[in-house]
Amino acid sequence: MARIYFAAKGSHSMRQSLLNCLANVTLGKKLAFLLPVRLMPIGFHHRLSARAAVLLVVAGLIPALFALETRRIDARLAADGRSFMMTAAGFEEFRATWSATFKRDSAPERVLASTEGIVTPGAVTTIRFPEESIELLFQLESRTDAPAIMVRAGIRNTGTAPVSLLSATAVAAEWKLPANLNGWMLTGFHPATPVVQALRFIDKPLQVHEYGGCFHADGAGFLFGPVGDPTADLDSLWVKVGDHRMSFQCKAEMSGVRVDPGETRWGQQVVLLVENSRDALPRWAGWTGKSHHARAESPALTGWGTWYSFGDRVSGEDVLAVVETVRKKPDRLRPDVILTDKGHGETERFPEGQAFYSRTIAATGARPGLKLEFNGKVDPYAYIRQVVRDGVRFVKLGDIRGPGEIRNPKETDFEMRRRQYAAAREAAGPDTYLLNCRLFLDRASVGYVDASRTGRMAWNNQVLPAIKEVLRSYHLNGRWFAIDNDHFYLGTDTTNVSRIGGGWPVARTWMSMVGMSCGAAFASDPLNLSEVKPFWRNLEVMTPPAREQTEVIDLGIYWHWPRLVGQVHREWGDATVALLWNPEEDESIIKLDFASAGMDGNQRYAVWSFWENRYLGLAQEFWNTPRLAPSASQHLRFTPIPAAFKPVLIGSNLHIYCGAAEIKTIRSTRSSMAIELNDAGARAGDLFVYSHYLPVLRSASGLVISNIDQAGENVWRIRMRDRKHGAVQRIELSILLPVTLQWWFWMLIALVITGFLTTVWRYMVSLRLQRRLALDQERSRISRDLHDGMGADLTQIALIAEMAARQPGLLPAAREQLDRIVSSTHDLAGELDSVVWATNPGNDTLEHLVQYLEHHAQSFLEIAGIRLRLDIPPELPDLTIGSSARHNIFLAVKEALNNIVRHAEASLVHLRLRVSEHSLELDIEDDGRGIGTRTTGDPCADGVANMSKRMALIQGRSESLPGKNGHGTLVRFRVPLGALDSPPRP
Repeated sequence: MARIYFAAKGSHSMRQSLLNCLANVTLGKKLAFLLPVRLMPIGFHHRLSARAAVLLVVAGLIPALFALETRRIDARLAADGRSFMMTAAGFEEFRATWSATFKRDSAPERVLASTEGIVTPGAVTTIRFPEESIELLFQLESRTDAPAIMVRAGIRNTGTAPVSLLSATAVAAEWKLPANLNGWMLTGFHPATPVVQALRFIDKPLQVHEYGGCFHADGAGFLFGPVGDPTADLDSLWVKVGDHRMSFQCKAEMSGVRVDPGETRWGQQVVLLVENSRDALPRWAGWTGKSHHARAESPALTGWGTWYSFGDRVSGEDVLAVVETVRKKPDRLRPDVILTDKGHGETERFPEGQAFYSRTIAATGARPGLKLEFNGKVDPYAYIRQVVRDGVRFVKLGDIRGPGEIRNPKETDFEMRRRQYAAAREAAGPDTYLLNCRLFLDRASVGYVDASRTGRMAWNNQVLPAIKEVLRSYHLNGRWFAIDNDHFYLGTDTTNVSRIGGGWPVARTWMSMVGMSCGAAFASDPLNLSEVKPFWRNLEVMTPPAREQTEVIDLGIYWHWPRLVGQVHREWGDATVALLWNPEEDESIIKLDFASAGMDGNQRYAVWSFWENRYLGLAQEFWNTPRLAPSASQHLRFTPIPAAFKPVLIGSNLHIYCGAAEIKTIRSTRSSMAIELNDAGARAGDLFVYSHYLPVLRSASGLVISNIDQAGENVWRIRMRDRKHGAVQRIELSILLPVTLQWWFWMLIALVITGFLTTVWRYMVSLRLQRRLALDQERSRISRDLHDGMGADLTQIALIAEMAARQPGLLPAAREQLDRIVSSTHDLAGELDSVVWATNPGNDTLEHLVQYLEHHAQSFLEIAGIRLRLDIPPELPDLTIGSSARHNIFLAVKEALNNIVRHAEASLVHLRLRVSEHSLELDIEDDGRGIGTRTTGDPCADGVANMSKRMALIQGRSESLPGKNGHGTLVRFRVPLGALDSPPRP
């Protein structure tokens, strides 16, 4: 069976990888779908039959595969059980062994390597060393939820005397380097070993403490670090072997821990996570935080501390001056913590005692805080309990060694530190906030502290070195604890305030980094000084820290990390907050590619600058900063502009995270916008709204709107002040839509059109009525003229002819001609009478039609000696029948009666009339000889054709059918009711 190996990566290029795999499918032989590094930054193998793959494609399941972000990594033990292999993009011939180093009494150190000893396979690989009475243990696990393997090494003491375990190396790997090393970087993420080195430039061994990554610029590579139960510190050593191979050892420092006879001791578990650094870092931090029982939900705090302003010289008077300032300005100064870093135990400078200062600080709503350094001089845990009894609710932990404290021989140095943190937590109680303030972050503290420093002290002239360390730890925030980048500075170059090396560009960049870390935000400038008061707002905008996740998107793949990006997701809209800073020594332009930042490259974004408090315009696909001075930055918010005309918030200078912390909710429609704020951020500031039309203040509560002015094309600035903390803060805006977009405008247009159409309709109806009235009058005149004029003349002609016929001596031939004249005159008078009847508008009803038909039928049939039976409804509907319809119906009936008299030899005629819902039906049935075979020239056939033509003229229908039981003839006329008063067809 053909076997398919396909390499896949995380969420950033899963689709691309799979498409490349499918593009290379060749059935019938074994294929390796290992994408080139350029196309597949991070890869790992997953085996699938070619037949199954094709069926998936045919079945249309590829989109489901695209949605999967991870695949199992291909890692397995060698057949001899002495090594394991891993397959990943960019790492060829990756093979690793393991080892442990131990010592027995005064004997030399002994290294047990997996390449030696007697192998016993199993879930735990065991390699026996009978001469040493030690078994080397190894365990390999594959994650099913991520492209990762976890390995650990340990020993079992099978002898009769204890041994000291010095180290356990879970990974001692070597692999073939790619032919092209351009773009491959080794990065140490822990600030204790700030390694950033290109693989091609490694010329001496490099050590990485705790965790790091080897990644290509396109994302291929892996992260390595500790995971699982907290056991020991981890150190890795990277050595280049010749020009084409790399050696990597990951060793748990076991501190010479004692392993008694029959006891098993594992080293720290190690994870190799094969995906791009942007996915690997937060995933690893989450795993480790969970296994170490992190207090991940502890909030980051803002505050004020004494160290950078007063140092060792601080006194209770200094602290009380700041406390009094905070007490007087609770609307602007709202620190979560007021911290004393030094001198709090000296009675000369703090004569009132700690309990007094704690009560005074707590009265402002802040937590009283102390920095504690023990250095083995006092019992740290007793002291912590004492200060907590004195009201301290924030403890900044430095060195917490107690006097004479030594490591238990059964624990590693890591486990000893972890025990110390656990004891500190127990002494402080569950509600006291603990900040670990050792020089570098310590994984041993995870699970016991609420926050931790992530780098060196950010002295006023040491901000840049601090930046290079703290940027490595943003992914730990909210997963291990709240991170603490150290103090930021409210102002520069002011009296009694530290001068910041680099001035405002550095100060602002550092403040943005502290704010965007969403970790602790502490200032140290004396808040009571008049020189500092103008900079209070810089503390306000940091209060409280936002609860977002900011990503350092270049971490692990480049030398410098100039792009910090946070994605803000809210029900009312998404936004991206980015800090683009220049880490170079010369002026530089920093580019943000939207797609690589997790944004939509096809979307238009409104760009707003926090420090400039200015709308910069619209951007699509990317954004380039202007040329930035060294360490300068742009702090920006990118807001997608919706296709609809609804207003959208695009900026806020109330808080450092540009709207993520201070906005509670926003509701927008085409014609209105409601913004509700919470207490976060500054008391005064601006909101920026993108709207095609002018927003107008409808109402404001809990704050004062001083102005709404235009700040760019379709951009409006809402200036506010006097935000009332604790009150509902709400802004109601009306959007002044143009007349053409107002509902009332279209309602008015509809009313105007309706009125116009109604007027036209009434005019047309009136005109029609007038025309009909005029026509009826004309028809009446014609009817009168015909009756009075031609009728009288015909009567006179008939009388003259009759008188002449009575003259004696008239020749028979002449008398016969005169009789014919009299007869024709009488016939013509009858025809004239029917024309007058049809023309007279007074007869335009169904009732008049029926009366006329009855009269004519009776008169005509009576002369012929034929009986007439009428079947007419007693109540006729009030139907208007126009002259054309009446005339044609009458002539058709007359033709039918004439045919009966002339051809049917009938003795009885039955005339029936019915009015249905849709038509008028008139039946004329006789009991004559019925319908026979008609020949050409048959006058009866001509009559039938004439009746059909007349009915067609008024949209009716004529039928000639056999009578009942085959006797006689039934002539049926049917006319739609709608055609009775319509003009005839042409």
